[in-house]
Amino acid sequence: GNFSLVLLKPFEGVTLETVRRTLIQHPDLLLSLQAQMVPTLVDVTLPRFKVTAVCGLKSALTSLGSGFLFDRFQTNMGVVSRHGHAYVSNMLNAVSLDVGPASSQSSEEDGTVAASTAALAFHADRPF
Repeated sequence: GNFSLVLLKPFEGVTLETVRRTLIQHPDLLLSLQAQMVPTLVDVTLPRFKVTAVCGLKSALTSLGSGFLFDRFQTNMGVVSRHGHAYVSNMLNAVSLDVGPASSQSSEEDGTVAASTAALAFHADRPF
């Protein structure tokens, strides 16, 4: 599959809250920037971080015609429950992204050095 990751590094002195407000006030800004992008090899350096997002699927599944799963009068999932009548009260989807230096550490430990052919560099080397 294809994956993409958009990284934004605020200018020195610009807070993350300012960036967040700007993106909220101008929701088409990222789409506009993406339309101007071209595939480019970039050397990326990031500090270790973990991001987790959880979202409820009830409204999405209901709009797709599966709302009956969440209605205790329309659904009886007793065959999957030893307690008798059962239905789904909510359904969640969780995604976690854990970015760390593991791949760069392993190459340094075995003595190999990866040569970067990237013309551009993105280094998140300061707090923001």
